[in-house]
Amino acid sequence: MDVIDVVPESLDTTPFIVASAELGEKSVPAWMEVVGSKMRILVHSVPTRPVIDTQVQEQLIVELYSK
Repeated sequence: MDVIDVVPESLDTTPFIVASAELGEKSVPAWMEVVGSKMRILVHSVPTRPVIDTQVQEQLIVELYSK
């Protein structure tokens, strides 16, 4: 499992203040967990393509980075 924490110096910046206020409004994928009180994300496993619900065109990403 991987743990992603926000460094304490960044907690008072606008992006993290907004993120803290919006906790619970968005769904979280099953392969990760948000610990809002600590501004922490726990990544339980690497997602496989079928469980990623974001519309992504992988071929466009490959083309962009192959230039």
